[in-house]
Amino acid sequence: MQHTNNDTIRPRRHDVNPLYERVFLALGILSTSQQQEKRNMIRRYWMTQNAEMSVRSATLDDKVLTRFILCENATAAVVPEFQKEKQKYGDMLFVQAYDGVLYATKCFAWLRAALRVWRPKFIGLADDDAYVHVRLLTADLRLVAKELGSRASHLAFGAVEWFCYVRNTGNVVAWGGSPGGAASAYMREMKRWDGRLSLPFPFLKGPLMIYGRSLADTLANGNHSQTEQAKLLHVVVASKLPPRVIVDAFFGYVLASDRGFRGAKELVLINMQTDVAFRELRPSMNLSASKAGCHRVVHMGTNVARSIARRSSNSIAGVRKEIMAKLSQHRHTGTLKSLASLHCQPMQPYLLKASRGVHSALGTDWTSCTLSYKRFPLCGARNVHALKMGSRVTPATLNVVRQ
Repeated sequence: MQHTNNDTIRPRRHDVNPLYERVFLALGILSTSQQQEKRNMIRRYWMTQNAEMSVRSATLDDKVLTRFILCENATAAVVPEFQKEKQKYGDMLFVQAYDGVLYATKCFAWLRAALRVWRPKFIGLADDDAYVHVRLLTADLRLVAKELGSRASHLAFGAVEWFCYVRNTGNVVAWGGSPGGAASAYMREMKRWDGRLSLPFPFLKGPLMIYGRSLADTLANGNHSQTEQAKLLHVVVASKLPPRVIVDAFFGYVLASDRGFRGAKELVLINMQTDVAFRELRPSMNLSASKAGCHRVVHMGTNVARSIARRSSNSIAGVRKEIMAKLSQHRHTGTLKSLASLHCQPMQPYLLKASRGVHSALGTDWTSCTLSYKRFPLCGARNVHALKMGSRVTPATLNVVRQ
């Protein structure tokens, strides 16, 4: 099957089945032709959840489809072993895009391809060094879809952080783990960059980013996003800085800078509970403990994996394999029902510093939400901290709990 718009789709034979027009979640895993070992680990340890779910839900509107996303350009002339892998598994999708400095093009191509071929309710991107607990993630998304109704189409779901862009270089600066932290960093950096710094904006951390169908379409096909993409990629090629476009921050900037930096229309930003739903790998983590079954995604970053490998005289690949094996033991955990609570509130215009007259209208029609697991002690009892949107934030107007 051939498609235009710079994407080459190579679906499996049963992908054209009408059932796949009702895909609930299409999850693309970023990969390259040299990463067969990583792909095999993912197939063994967490893509099997997808196969098990598909057997039980073959007639339901909650199909989960996973694909490794690779560049057609990088795989045009490959070794026979790679050709055998394609034929054996049939779980790879090839797009006309680029790796390295321009790997953002691969992410945009995946969104366009998923929208065109399957039109799923949600579209996700995952790194190939992340472990994803597909069942729990899907359970959370079902809760979200039920509670938000039609607004779920405008969903941005993941671990949320904040950044600012230097417009003429593509660099990201003034990081904040919260809106308040980003505002303080912005005030420190704004003079240094002499008007070239964007206002703070939220983004989803790259190991797992999930978007509703309408929001994915805004990212992939909107005039604004295409323009910003072309501008930024031109800057990167011309200046050779940064080494590559940081896709997660760039997606956040595209959505935030829409409509004159008022943001994409009616966006619903849902923040996964960090350290419970989203975890960065740490050497001290006990992955055999029952609590590890609560993690929706564990990111096994190269630096941490290398540190663990040095201590254990193991290879980085060996460390990742051991970690995935331990996490996969929790795939049949009894917490398959979403024990999350969804807490939402209007996202007020973000007031950076009233005394200095710096103000942004970002989020005037946005909704900000958090997923909490405080009613399930195994996942760590903790209070839900409302997003601090500055002095104008209002109390939550929606507080729903579904078991």
